[in-house]
Amino acid sequence: MDLEALRSFLAVAKHRSISKAAAGSYVTQPTMSQRLRRLEESLGFALFERGWKGAVLTPQGAYFLPYAAQVIRDLSNASAVLGKKDPSRPRSFAEVAGHPHKVVFGVDNWLSERSVRAVVGSALDVYGADEFRVTSRPATTVIDLLELNQLDAGLFYSTEADHPCPRAFPRSAAPGCRWIPAETH
Repeated sequence: MDLEALRSFLAVAKHRSISKAAAGSYVTQPTMSQRLRRLEESLGFALFERGWKGAVLTPQGAYFLPYAAQVIRDLSNASAVLGKKDPSRPRSFAEVAGHPHKVVFGVDNWLSERSVRAVVGSALDVYGADEFRVTSRPATTVIDLLELNQLDAGLFYSTEADHPCPRAFPRSAAPGCRWIPAETH
């Protein structure tokens, strides 16, 4: 997916005008329109209804908006961390990327604090406080990271039967949640 097209989509959604978004992005209006058309064609649906009142998000565009914003935000954050050193951010790569000897738990950021606390408490019984770390991400990202072998275990909400709760962390610890060790996923 074209990042400039995503940025253009976000700019038009913000300004509610292709012309204003183009001016704010320092591109021509035809260039902005072309980017939007290509993005809409690749997605298979219209993002905006264009008219005299400007560009209004379609229901599909409104649904897509937070995902596009998240992609751009995540890439910007990763670039800031991995890019040039910034004296105002003295954190090292090791601090950000984690410690390879630690067990890494991925936790769905939509879960309630009470559910997460119960599972982390169970993990503390098994691992020392210095032996694991928790990363909070959307459920789909937790699942992706499990499939890419970047997490040792994941806790996320799921109604699908193919994400069973293992015996080590009983369902009662976090009702409606799935605790998945990476090797079983």
